[in-house]
Amino acid sequence: MRDRPTLPSPPPPAEPAADAAFDVWLTRGLHEMFDGIAGEPIPPELLKLIQDDRARADIAPAAGGDGPAAPLATGNDGLEAPRGRAK
Repeated sequence: MRDRPTLPSPPPPAEPAADAAFDVWLTRGLHEMFDGIAGEPIPPELLKLIQDDRARADIAPAAGGDGPAAPLATGNDGLEAPRGRAK
């Protein structure tokens, strides 16, 4: 009988410190690239599409849904979403 070839063992798990360092690096990089964009107001045309879709969902809720959708949060002029991010 021939011996079966053995599969290589999986690599050891990454060091927790290395994972944490990568997470910090990735988070900072993503914030640097996208915070400015995320802080911009939603264009009125897109906001209208979202509100129309929610109104349509209120009229005909999907099967198994919990009822009407929550109202869309808007800024002072009613045309932009709140700025900032949750911490």
